[in-house]
Amino acid sequence: MPEIFKALTTGFPWNAPQDPHPHLSDPTAWWDHITSVVAKALTRLSVSRPQAAAAATRAAYTNPAAWSLYPQTLRVLDQLTEDGWANVLLSNHVQTNSPLSCPPSASTPGSER
Repeated sequence: MPEIFKALTTGFPWNAPQDPHPHLSDPTAWWDHITSVVAKALTRLSVSRPQAAAAATRAAYTNPAAWSLYPQTLRVLDQLTEDGWANVLLSNHVQTNSPLSCPPSASTPGSER
């Protein structure tokens, strides 16, 4: 697997944080760019059908079911809530046309696990 990590070390906006990327401010432009970088990496690795595999990147990455919490996450957030802290997650890491939603946790007033 080290080859995939090496193949994915260039081309992403975060590989050049010092450079502005205004051309990637639209979700479609962002994901087109990311898909292109992934396709190039898969091509270098001789993956069969690299374009098709790369095209699945956005759907896979933005699928909340593909992500999981660390085992202690809810316990820690619940304790922080009991201690009077508000829990907020703010990220600009992924460009989407709509907000990603996650299932409510015990940290959200009025929600159920």
